[in-house]
Amino acid sequence: MRKIWGNILFMLARILDGLFKGLIKLSEALVLLGNRLKRIIFSLITTCLFAGMFFPFIFIGLFSPLTASIILIIALILIIPFLGKKAISALKYYRYTTTEYLYDRADYYRLGKESKKTYAEYDRAYRQAEEEERRRREEAFYREQERRQREQAEHWRRIFEEAFRQGNYQGRGQTGGYQGGSYGGSQSSGYNPYQDFTSQYKKACDSLGLSYNTDIYEVKLQYRKLAKQYHPDLNPDNPQAAEKFKEITSAYEFLSEENIERYKNMHHA
Repeated sequence: MRKIWGNILFMLARILDGLFKGLIKLSEALVLLGNRLKRIIFSLITTCLFAGMFFPFIFIGLFSPLTASIILIIALILIIPFLGKKAISALKYYRYTTTEYLYDRADYYRLGKESKKTYAEYDRAYRQAEEEERRRREEAFYREQERRQREQAEHWRRIFEEAFRQGNYQGRGQTGGYQGGSYGGSQSSGYNPYQDFTSQYKKACDSLGLSYNTDIYEVKLQYRKLAKQYHPDLNPDNPQAAEKFKEITSAYEFLSEENIERYKNMHHA
């Protein structure tokens, strides 16, 4: 009898698992569709408002039943992406806690395996797994940023060495060369990596709100603070935040330890 009950629980768990997967995929599709329609609708509304400034008769039919229905549809389209994300999060939570609970109970009856005793334990396990996944994603993200920082440093090292080798480098008005990250100049005219690098360095510091005499530790602290503030996941309906996030990320990638040291050698050597 225990095995029969265990098999019933196992089949129930598989059915619920499939249902949850289907609902999650459907919700994700609705969110994607809603986001696309939202952009189109915002464009149409902006166009209509602009046209209405010059052709007021456009708004004569605003209070018709058809218009009311269209406004309701638009409202739903705007709400779906927001509610959809909440729904997806809830579905993932209940899929894990419910199905894991049933699978464990099924194995307890079928195979005699030990299982967690209360539903709350599955809740804690889910939240721990979510936190570990978040930490892994964050670590992977910062590893990728560090890789790009190294690429930026190598990129500028090659630019300065190539410019000096070709005699096209102009520094601070004097003749010199590349010496351990400190640069002199050349009397030849042409592309000036000194000016280009300095301009990009100052722009990156300004984007992060840092002084030009900053160090790598200040860069990391300020970037992580701003990244949390402007991360697209925390500002899903704010395109300005997404643009700001790209800006500060680009600045962070430029401000590698090598590039900071290179700037200081240029201007304070």
